[in-house]
Amino acid sequence: MKHIKKLGLTILCILPMYSMAAQNGLAVSYGTHAFGLGDPDDVDGFNVAYTLQPDSWTWGNFAALMNFSYGHWMTSGFNSNESINTYGIAPMLRWYFLQSPNMTPFLQGSVGGAYMSNTYFGNRNLGSSVLFQDQLGAGLAFGANKNVYTTLQFLHYSNANLSSSNAGFTVPLLLTIGYQF
Repeated sequence: MKHIKKLGLTILCILPMYSMAAQNGLAVSYGTHAFGLGDPDDVDGFNVAYTLQPDSWTWGNFAALMNFSYGHWMTSGFNSNESINTYGIAPMLRWYFLQSPNMTPFLQGSVGGAYMSNTYFGNRNLGSSVLFQDQLGAGLAFGANKNVYTTLQFLHYSNANLSSSNAGFTVPLLLTIGYQF
């Protein structure tokens, strides 16, 4: 319940931005280990995000967004710390590299901050509750206004060696479905 209150507070803080000319959106993601790349190797979970894209943040084929997210990640085989909650805020840049009336592919990347509900995840010492959140992915936007989209992303959390321990964790495959309204 405590985590839902934090997510609600985050949304209330950004609602005043809703009044500016912008496309706001919601996205839901499922993340899992894949190809033996997950670290820990059995990480799974979900992410829910609110995105803000003011009209003035679009330049030709490029668009900048702010991404506010909540994630819940799980791993197994440990006596404790088998789940962790993440609260992130990150600017994101998208490049729509081929324009089409019905389906537009894009690449996106993001580096931002995240707060963790614990400093341990499985047997990994994250070193801090405040970490960097990095995302890199490709997607397709549908329709003339690019309102519906789906992405495949790589997601990584770490403290960039700003703490004595920097185990971090990686979700190598994150499938997202989103809607801009």
